[in-house]
Amino acid sequence: MGSVGRPPPPPPGRPRTEPGATSATVDAVTTPGRGVPMAAGAIGPYEVIAEIARGGMGVVYLCRRAGEAGFERLFAVKEMHPHLATDHDFVTMLLDEARLAARIHHHNVASVVELGKSERGYYLVMPYVEGCSLDQLLARNPTYRPPSLLVPILIGALNGLHAAHALEGDDGRPVGLVHRDVSPHNVLIGIDGDARITDFGVAKAKARITSTQPGMIKGKLCYCAPELLGAGGRVDHRADQFAAGAVLWSALTGRALFRGDTDAETVQRVLHLEVPPPSAIGLAPTAVFDQVILRSLARDPDKRFPSAGAMAEALRAAALTAGMLGAPTRIARWVRDTFADDLAERHRLIRAARPSSSGAVPVLPQFVPDVVHPPQPTPPPISLDEVDPPPATGGDLARFVAVVAAAFGLGVYVTLYARGGW
Repeated sequence: MGSVGRPPPPPPGRPRTEPGATSATVDAVTTPGRGVPMAAGAIGPYEVIAEIARGGMGVVYLCRRAGEAGFERLFAVKEMHPHLATDHDFVTMLLDEARLAARIHHHNVASVVELGKSERGYYLVMPYVEGCSLDQLLARNPTYRPPSLLVPILIGALNGLHAAHALEGDDGRPVGLVHRDVSPHNVLIGIDGDARITDFGVAKAKARITSTQPGMIKGKLCYCAPELLGAGGRVDHRADQFAAGAVLWSALTGRALFRGDTDAETVQRVLHLEVPPPSAIGLAPTAVFDQVILRSLARDPDKRFPSAGAMAEALRAAALTAGMLGAPTRIARWVRDTFADDLAERHRLIRAARPSSSGAVPVLPQFVPDVVHPPQPTPPPISLDEVDPPPATGGDLARFVAVVAAAFGLGVYVTLYARGGW
Protein backbone atom coordinates (compact mmCIF):
# COMPACT_ATOMS: atom_id res chain seq x y z
CA MET A 1 0.00 0.00 0.00
CA GLY A 2 2.99 2.28 0.38
CA SER A 3 3.33 5.16 2.75
CA VAL A 4 1.02 8.09 3.05
CA GLY A 5 3.67 10.71 2.63
CA ARG A 6 3.00 14.33 3.37
CA PRO A 7 -0.43 15.46 2.17
CA PRO A 8 -0.49 17.98 -0.65
CA PRO A 9 0.13 21.61 0.38
CA PRO A 10 -2.79 23.99 0.90
CA PRO A 11 -4.18 25.44 -2.33
CA PRO A 12 -2.99 28.92 -3.33
CA GLY A 13 -4.55 31.63 -1.24
CA ARG A 14 -5.38 29.35 1.68
CA PRO A 15 -4.27 30.93 4.96
CA ARG A 16 -1.61 28.98 6.76
CA THR A 17 -1.56 28.36 10.47
CA GLU A 18 0.15 31.17 12.29
CA PRO A 19 3.01 30.19 14.61
CA GLY A 20 1.59 29.33 17.99
CA ALA A 21 -1.66 27.82 16.72
CA THR A 22 -1.52 24.47 18.44
CA SER A 23 -3.68 21.54 19.39
CA ALA A 24 -6.31 21.97 22.02
CA THR A 25 -7.87 18.57 21.39
CA VAL A 26 -8.30 16.82 24.70
CA ASP A 27 -10.98 14.15 24.62
CA ALA A 28 -13.26 16.72 23.05
CA VAL A 29 -13.05 19.03 20.13
CA THR A 30 -12.38 22.35 21.72
CA THR A 31 -11.48 25.89 20.85
CA PRO A 32 -9.95 28.09 23.52
CA GLY A 33 -12.23 30.73 24.87
CA ARG A 34 -11.44 34.31 25.71
CA GLY A 35 -13.05 34.41 29.12
CA VAL A 36 -11.54 35.42 32.42
CA PRO A 37 -8.90 32.86 33.43
CA MET A 38 -9.37 31.09 36.71
CA ALA A 39 -7.02 31.67 39.58
CA ALA A 40 -3.94 29.47 39.64
CA GLY A 41 -4.25 26.41 41.79
CA ALA A 42 -5.80 22.99 41.61
CA ILE A 43 -9.05 21.22 40.90
CA GLY A 44 -9.15 18.53 43.53
CA PRO A 45 -5.81 16.69 43.28
CA TYR A 46 -5.15 18.02 39.75
CA GLU A 47 -2.71 20.89 39.28
CA VAL A 48 -3.97 23.30 36.64
CA ILE A 49 -1.40 24.02 33.92
CA ALA A 50 -3.45 25.87 31.33
CA GLU A 51 -6.95 26.51 30.07
CA ILE A 52 -7.68 24.55 26.92
CA ALA A 53 -11.20 25.63 26.08
CA ARG A 54 -14.49 26.93 27.38
CA GLY A 55 -18.01 26.40 26.16
CA GLY A 56 -21.63 26.37 27.20
CA MET A 57 -21.23 23.69 29.86
CA GLY A 58 -17.92 24.59 31.40
CA VAL A 59 -14.19 25.03 31.04
CA VAL A 60 -11.60 22.43 30.03
CA TYR A 61 -8.20 22.59 31.71
CA LEU A 62 -4.96 20.80 31.03
CA CYS A 63 -3.95 19.43 34.40
CA ARG A 64 -1.14 17.45 35.92
CA ARG A 65 -1.47 14.87 38.67
CA ALA A 66 1.75 14.10 40.48
CA GLY A 67 2.61 10.90 42.30
CA GLU A 68 5.50 9.39 44.15
CA ALA A 69 9.11 9.48 42.91
CA GLY A 70 8.46 12.14 40.31
CA PHE A 71 5.59 10.28 38.62
CA GLU A 72 3.13 12.54 36.85
CA ARG A 73 0.44 12.31 34.19
CA LEU A 74 -1.52 14.84 32.17
CA PHE A 75 -5.32 14.90 32.15
CA ALA A 76 -8.12 16.97 30.71
CA VAL A 77 -10.36 18.21 33.50
CA LYS A 78 -13.77 19.55 32.54
CA GLU A 79 -15.25 21.81 35.20
CA MET A 80 -18.93 22.70 35.12
CA HIS A 81 -19.96 26.34 35.04
CA PRO A 82 -21.10 27.43 38.52
CA HIS A 83 -24.53 28.59 37.32
CA LEU A 84 -25.27 25.10 35.97
CA ALA A 85 -24.41 23.53 39.30
CA THR A 86 -27.67 24.94 40.67
CA ASP A 87 -29.77 23.16 38.02
CA HIS A 88 -30.64 19.97 39.87
CA ASP A 89 -32.04 18.11 36.85
CA PHE A 90 -29.02 19.05 34.73
CA VAL A 91 -26.56 17.90 37.39
CA THR A 92 -28.44 14.65 37.97
CA MET A 93 -28.53 13.85 34.27
CA LEU A 94 -24.86 14.69 33.76
CA LEU A 95 -23.72 12.65 36.74
CA ASP A 96 -25.87 9.63 35.84
CA GLU A 97 -24.50 9.59 32.31
CA ALA A 98 -20.93 10.20 33.47
CA ARG A 99 -21.13 7.26 35.86
CA LEU A 100 -22.18 5.04 32.97
CA ALA A 101 -19.50 6.41 30.67
CA ALA A 102 -16.82 5.75 33.28
CA ARG A 103 -17.58 2.03 33.01
CA ILE A 104 -16.61 1.84 29.34
CA HIS A 105 -13.14 0.36 28.99
CA HIS A 106 -12.03 0.20 25.37
CA HIS A 107 -9.05 1.65 23.54
CA ASN A 108 -11.39 3.25 20.98
CA VAL A 109 -13.28 5.20 23.66
CA ALA A 110 -11.96 8.30 25.41
CA SER A 111 -13.80 7.63 28.61
CA VAL A 112 -14.33 9.41 31.90
CA VAL A 113 -11.77 8.24 34.46
CA GLU A 114 -13.02 10.22 37.44
CA LEU A 115 -15.99 12.25 38.57
CA GLY A 116 -15.16 14.64 41.37
CA LYS A 117 -16.38 17.66 43.23
CA SER A 118 -14.30 20.62 44.35
CA GLU A 119 -15.26 23.79 46.18
CA ARG A 120 -16.30 25.19 42.78
CA GLY A 121 -18.51 22.26 41.79
CA TYR A 122 -18.40 19.04 39.81
CA TYR A 123 -15.70 18.11 37.33
CA LEU A 124 -14.97 15.25 34.96
CA VAL A 125 -11.48 13.87 34.42
CA MET A 126 -10.56 12.39 31.06
CA PRO A 127 -7.29 11.14 29.56
CA TYR A 128 -5.21 13.67 27.70
CA VAL A 129 -5.25 12.56 24.07
CA GLU A 130 -2.63 14.14 21.85
CA GLY A 131 -3.96 14.41 18.34
CA CYS A 132 -6.86 15.98 16.49
CA SER A 133 -10.51 15.45 15.73
CA LEU A 134 -11.71 14.04 12.45
CA ASP A 135 -13.31 17.41 11.82
CA GLN A 136 -9.95 19.15 12.20
CA LEU A 137 -8.14 16.60 10.05
CA LEU A 138 -10.65 17.00 7.23
CA ALA A 139 -10.55 20.79 7.49
CA ARG A 140 -6.81 20.72 6.89
CA ASN A 141 -7.21 18.27 3.99
CA PRO A 142 -10.21 19.52 1.97
CA THR A 143 -9.26 17.55 -1.16
CA TYR A 144 -7.14 14.75 0.32
CA ARG A 145 -9.62 12.08 1.45
CA PRO A 146 -7.91 8.65 1.22
CA PRO A 147 -10.45 5.86 1.85
CA SER A 148 -7.59 3.61 2.99
CA LEU A 149 -7.15 5.89 6.01
CA LEU A 150 -10.64 7.28 6.59
CA VAL A 151 -12.34 3.88 6.64
CA PRO A 152 -10.02 2.49 9.37
CA ILE A 153 -10.66 5.64 11.42
CA LEU A 154 -14.41 4.98 11.27
CA ILE A 155 -13.85 1.29 11.99
CA GLY A 156 -12.12 2.30 15.22
CA ALA A 157 -14.92 4.69 16.13
CA LEU A 158 -17.52 2.00 15.45
CA ASN A 159 -15.65 -0.48 17.64
CA GLY A 160 -15.70 2.10 20.43
CA LEU A 161 -19.43 2.63 19.93
CA HIS A 162 -20.02 -1.11 20.00
CA ALA A 163 -18.21 -1.40 23.34
CA ALA A 164 -20.38 1.37 24.77
CA HIS A 165 -23.59 -0.12 23.40
CA ALA A 166 -22.70 -3.49 24.95
CA LEU A 167 -22.17 -2.00 28.42
CA GLU A 168 -23.94 -4.00 31.10
CA GLY A 169 -25.19 -3.00 34.51
CA ASP A 170 -24.48 -4.77 37.78
CA ASP A 171 -27.38 -7.09 37.02
CA GLY A 172 -25.75 -8.24 33.78
CA ARG A 173 -28.35 -6.58 31.59
CA PRO A 174 -27.49 -4.02 28.88
CA VAL A 175 -27.91 -0.46 30.12
CA GLY A 176 -28.90 0.80 26.66
CA LEU A 177 -26.29 3.55 26.41
CA VAL A 178 -26.67 5.59 23.21
CA HIS A 179 -24.20 8.33 22.31
CA ARG A 180 -26.73 10.48 20.36
CA ASP A 181 -24.04 12.94 19.25
CA VAL A 182 -21.72 11.05 16.88
CA SER A 183 -20.10 13.55 14.51
CA PRO A 184 -16.65 14.38 13.09
CA HIS A 185 -16.12 16.61 16.13
CA ASN A 186 -16.43 13.64 18.48
CA VAL A 187 -14.11 11.26 16.64
CA LEU A 188 -10.55 11.80 17.84
CA ILE A 189 -7.42 10.52 16.14
CA GLY A 190 -4.34 10.28 18.31
CA ILE A 191 -0.78 10.56 17.10
CA ASP A 192 -0.67 6.81 17.73
CA GLY A 193 -3.06 6.35 14.79
CA ASP A 194 -5.95 5.09 16.90
CA ALA A 195 -9.43 6.58 16.64
CA ARG A 196 -11.42 7.27 19.78
CA ILE A 197 -15.05 8.17 20.21
CA THR A 198 -15.50 10.84 22.85
CA ASP A 199 -18.14 12.66 24.86
CA PHE A 200 -20.19 9.70 26.00
CA GLY A 201 -22.26 10.82 28.91
CA VAL A 202 -22.94 14.45 28.06
CA ALA A 203 -25.30 14.41 25.07
CA LYS A 204 -28.49 14.26 27.12
CA ALA A 205 -27.23 16.80 29.61
CA LYS A 206 -26.21 19.19 26.85
CA ALA A 207 -29.76 19.03 25.54
CA ARG A 208 -30.91 21.01 28.57
CA ILE A 209 -28.97 24.07 27.41
CA THR A 210 -31.03 26.23 25.08
CA SER A 211 -29.91 28.89 22.65
CA THR A 212 -31.52 31.23 20.17
CA GLN A 213 -28.34 31.78 18.15
CA PRO A 214 -29.02 31.03 14.48
CA GLY A 215 -27.22 28.06 13.01
CA MET A 216 -26.37 26.43 16.33
CA ILE A 217 -28.65 23.46 15.66
CA LYS A 218 -27.76 22.78 12.05
CA GLY A 219 -24.26 21.41 12.61
CA LYS A 220 -25.28 18.25 14.40
CA LEU A 221 -28.64 17.72 12.71
CA CYS A 222 -26.65 16.55 9.67
CA TYR A 223 -25.74 13.39 11.59
CA CYS A 224 -29.03 12.73 13.39
CA ALA A 225 -30.91 9.53 12.71
CA PRO A 226 -34.55 10.02 11.67
CA GLU A 227 -35.80 8.42 14.88
CA LEU A 228 -33.92 11.09 16.86
CA LEU A 229 -35.90 13.68 14.94
CA GLY A 230 -39.25 12.31 15.97
CA ALA A 231 -39.77 10.14 12.89
CA GLY A 232 -41.15 7.32 15.00
CA GLY A 233 -39.61 4.20 16.42
CA ARG A 234 -37.60 3.51 19.53
CA VAL A 235 -34.22 5.22 19.81
CA ASP A 236 -31.50 2.66 20.43
CA HIS A 237 -27.86 1.96 19.52
CA ARG A 238 -28.69 1.88 15.82
CA ALA A 239 -29.14 5.67 15.85
CA ASP A 240 -25.38 5.96 16.42
CA GLN A 241 -24.78 3.66 13.47
CA PHE A 242 -26.77 5.97 11.20
CA ALA A 243 -24.66 8.92 12.39
CA ALA A 244 -21.44 7.00 11.75
CA GLY A 245 -22.62 6.24 8.22
CA ALA A 246 -23.33 9.93 7.63
CA VAL A 247 -19.89 10.83 8.98
CA LEU A 248 -18.15 8.37 6.65
CA TRP A 249 -20.25 9.41 3.64
CA SER A 250 -19.32 13.05 4.23
CA ALA A 251 -15.66 12.31 4.93
CA LEU A 252 -15.25 10.38 1.68
CA THR A 253 -17.13 12.84 -0.51
CA GLY A 254 -16.11 16.14 1.04
CA ARG A 255 -19.77 17.16 1.41
CA ALA A 256 -22.22 17.28 4.28
CA LEU A 257 -24.84 14.74 3.26
CA PHE A 258 -27.96 16.22 4.82
CA ARG A 259 -27.04 19.85 5.41
CA GLY A 260 -29.57 22.34 4.07
CA ASP A 261 -29.66 26.11 3.98
CA THR A 262 -31.91 26.17 7.04
CA ASP A 263 -32.49 23.90 10.02
CA ALA A 264 -35.91 22.98 8.66
CA GLU A 265 -34.41 22.00 5.31
CA THR A 266 -31.77 19.89 7.06
CA VAL A 267 -34.50 18.02 8.93
CA GLN A 268 -36.39 17.48 5.65
CA ARG A 269 -33.25 16.04 4.09
CA VAL A 270 -32.62 13.68 6.97
CA LEU A 271 -36.20 12.44 6.74
CA HIS A 272 -36.65 12.30 2.96
CA LEU A 273 -33.42 12.60 0.94
CA GLU A 274 -32.73 9.67 -1.35
CA VAL A 275 -29.11 9.08 -0.41
CA PRO A 276 -26.80 8.61 -3.39
CA PRO A 277 -23.87 6.20 -3.10
CA PRO A 278 -20.71 8.05 -2.11
CA SER A 279 -18.91 6.70 -5.18
CA ALA A 280 -21.24 8.80 -7.35
CA ILE A 281 -19.94 11.99 -5.76
CA GLY A 282 -16.69 11.26 -3.97
CA LEU A 283 -13.18 12.47 -4.56
CA ALA A 284 -11.72 8.95 -4.51
CA PRO A 285 -12.77 5.43 -5.57
CA THR A 286 -15.20 4.32 -2.88
CA ALA A 287 -17.63 1.98 -4.66
CA VAL A 288 -16.49 -0.96 -2.57
CA PHE A 289 -17.95 0.78 0.50
CA ASP A 290 -21.23 1.93 -1.05
CA GLN A 291 -23.34 -1.01 0.10
CA VAL A 292 -22.11 -0.83 3.69
CA ILE A 293 -22.62 2.93 3.98
CA LEU A 294 -26.06 2.91 2.38
CA ARG A 295 -27.22 0.09 4.65
CA SER A 296 -26.12 2.05 7.72
CA LEU A 297 -28.14 5.03 6.44
CA ALA A 298 -31.40 3.09 6.08
CA ARG A 299 -34.23 5.09 7.62
CA ASP A 300 -35.75 1.93 9.05
CA PRO A 301 -33.44 0.90 11.92
CA ASP A 302 -34.33 -2.76 11.30
CA LYS A 303 -32.68 -2.52 7.87
CA ARG A 304 -29.37 -1.32 9.30
CA PHE A 305 -26.66 -3.56 10.69
CA PRO A 306 -27.57 -5.31 13.93
CA SER A 307 -24.72 -3.55 15.73
CA ALA A 308 -21.93 -1.03 15.29
CA GLY A 309 -19.52 -3.93 15.52
CA ALA A 310 -21.21 -5.65 12.59
CA MET A 311 -20.89 -2.48 10.52
CA ALA A 312 -17.21 -2.23 11.45
CA GLU A 313 -16.63 -5.81 10.32
CA ALA A 314 -18.43 -5.18 7.03
CA LEU A 315 -16.24 -2.13 6.37
CA ARG A 316 -13.13 -4.09 7.28
CA ALA A 317 -14.04 -6.93 4.91
CA ALA A 318 -14.71 -4.49 2.06
CA ALA A 319 -11.44 -2.65 2.70
CA LEU A 320 -9.44 -5.87 2.80
CA THR A 321 -11.02 -7.05 -0.44
CA ALA A 322 -10.01 -3.80 -2.14
CA GLY A 323 -6.60 -3.60 -0.50
CA MET A 324 -7.59 -0.32 1.16
CA LEU A 325 -7.14 -1.00 4.87
CA GLY A 326 -4.41 1.37 6.02
CA ALA A 327 -2.45 0.51 9.15
CA PRO A 328 -2.55 2.72 12.26
CA THR A 329 1.05 3.74 11.53
CA ARG A 330 -0.10 5.32 8.27
CA ILE A 331 -2.92 7.17 10.03
CA ALA A 332 -0.45 8.35 12.66
CA ARG A 333 1.87 9.66 9.97
CA TRP A 334 -1.01 11.50 8.30
CA VAL A 335 -1.86 13.25 11.57
CA ARG A 336 1.78 14.04 12.34
CA ASP A 337 2.48 15.32 8.82
CA THR A 338 -0.66 17.44 8.75
CA PHE A 339 -0.01 19.07 12.13
CA ALA A 340 3.79 18.84 12.42
CA ASP A 341 4.37 22.51 13.21
CA ASP A 342 1.35 22.68 15.50
CA LEU A 343 2.43 19.65 17.50
CA ALA A 344 5.94 21.01 17.97
CA GLU A 345 4.62 24.35 19.18
CA ARG A 346 2.13 22.71 21.49
CA HIS A 347 4.87 20.64 23.12
CA ARG A 348 6.84 23.83 23.72
CA LEU A 349 3.83 25.54 25.25
CA ILE A 350 3.02 22.64 27.54
CA ARG A 351 6.60 22.48 28.78
CA ALA A 352 6.59 26.21 29.45
CA ALA A 353 3.01 26.53 30.70
CA ARG A 354 2.93 27.55 34.34
CA PRO A 355 0.62 29.89 36.22
CA SER A 356 1.93 33.43 36.01
CA SER A 357 2.92 35.55 38.98
CA SER A 358 -0.44 37.28 38.68
CA GLY A 359 -2.16 34.00 39.44
CA ALA A 360 -3.71 33.70 35.97
CA VAL A 361 -3.72 30.41 34.09
CA PRO A 362 -2.38 30.62 30.52
CA VAL A 363 -4.69 29.74 27.66
CA LEU A 364 -3.37 27.32 25.05
CA PRO A 365 -3.92 28.52 21.46
CA GLN A 366 -6.30 26.55 19.27
CA PHE A 367 -5.12 23.68 17.11
CA VAL A 368 -7.02 24.51 13.95
CA PRO A 369 -7.91 28.17 13.52
CA ASP A 370 -10.97 29.16 11.56
CA VAL A 371 -9.69 28.73 8.02
CA VAL A 372 -11.41 30.35 5.06
CA HIS A 373 -10.85 28.16 2.04
CA PRO A 374 -10.80 29.67 -1.46
CA PRO A 375 -13.96 29.14 -3.50
CA GLN A 376 -14.31 25.56 -4.74
CA PRO A 377 -16.27 24.34 -7.76
CA THR A 378 -19.91 23.91 -6.84
CA PRO A 379 -20.70 20.17 -6.56
CA PRO A 380 -23.77 18.73 -8.23
CA PRO A 381 -26.85 19.23 -6.05
CA ILE A 382 -28.44 16.43 -4.10
CA SER A 383 -32.18 16.68 -4.61
CA LEU A 384 -34.88 15.68 -2.21
CA ASP A 385 -36.07 13.12 -4.75
CA GLU A 386 -37.83 15.97 -6.56
CA VAL A 387 -40.10 16.50 -3.54
CA ASP A 388 -40.20 20.04 -2.20
CA PRO A 389 -41.07 20.50 1.49
CA PRO A 390 -44.41 22.19 2.13
CA PRO A 391 -44.46 25.92 2.86
CA ALA A 392 -43.59 26.72 6.46
CA THR A 393 -46.69 27.81 8.33
CA GLY A 394 -47.05 28.62 11.99
CA GLY A 395 -48.04 25.03 12.64
CA ASP A 396 -45.08 23.73 10.67
CA LEU A 397 -42.72 25.87 12.71
CA ALA A 398 -44.18 24.58 15.95
CA ARG A 399 -43.83 21.01 14.74
CA PHE A 400 -40.23 21.67 13.69
CA VAL A 401 -39.36 22.99 17.14
CA ALA A 402 -40.98 19.91 18.65
CA VAL A 403 -38.97 17.67 16.33
CA VAL A 404 -35.69 19.26 17.35
CA ALA A 405 -36.65 19.01 21.01
CA ALA A 406 -37.48 15.34 20.56
CA ALA A 407 -34.10 14.74 18.95
CA PHE A 408 -32.31 14.95 22.27
CA GLY A 409 -35.08 14.30 24.69
CA LEU A 410 -35.20 17.70 26.39
CA GLY A 411 -34.92 21.32 25.37
CA VAL A 412 -33.41 22.60 22.15
CA TYR A 413 -30.04 21.10 21.31
CA VAL A 414 -27.05 23.39 21.22
CA THR A 415 -24.06 22.51 19.08
CA LEU A 416 -21.47 23.40 21.67
CA TYR A 417 -18.70 22.30 19.40
CA ALA A 418 -19.70 24.46 16.46
CA ARG A 419 -17.16 26.87 17.90
CA GLY A 420 -15.64 24.34 20.22
CA GLY A 421 -15.93 23.89 23.91
CA TRP A 422 -17.52 21.54 26.35
